[in-house]
Amino acid sequence: MEGLAGFDLFALMVLFVSGVMALMRGFVREALTITAFVGAALAALWSQPVMGAVAREFIASPLIANLIAMALVFLIVYLAISFVTSSLSRSVKEGEEVSTIDRTLGFVFGVVRGILLLGLIVLVFKNTLPGAQPEWLRGARVYPLAEATARLLQSLAPEGTWAGGTAGEQRENLDDDPIGRLIERTNEDPNG
Repeated sequence: MEGLAGFDLFALMVLFVSGVMALMRGFVREALTITAFVGAALAALWSQPVMGAVAREFIASPLIANLIAMALVFLIVYLAISFVTSSLSRSVKEGEEVSTIDRTLGFVFGVVRGILLLGLIVLVFKNTLPGAQPEWLRGARVYPLAEATARLLQSLAPEGTWAGGTAGEQRENLDDDPIGRLIERTNEDPNG
């Protein structure tokens, strides 16, 4: 493996580990796990105005109350969805042909997930170290793929988010309490 940069070796490790983990678990189980995570995250965000208000009656700090409320909703919904989806994934594993296809698709899913993770890493580097990237990163053979993935992820990020520009540009838009501002925005009445 002569001529591979450190980031190339790291990328190969990420792709291998992600692919093998998904191969062992299978596509259905991996997809259902992500479904449970996304569903729980959405439930936590959507319920935050109501559950945060309830928690603020018992906890003095609005920030802590909102975070605890969101964490509890996330945990409860994640466990509930995971309980339901685990029985679905068990039924898929019963057939041998389906299991082979499921595991093969799982491996592909894992490699794609690994590529997305590499893109996220490059996106973090681009936003925290604006300007020229380190040579060990730019010189990596896998960098063009990871950088293209980072651009894709950045294009999907909502405007005004951290991923929408460099850290220096985003710092200009932050006040002393960005988390508090976010919570205030989520508590605002959408109709008023």
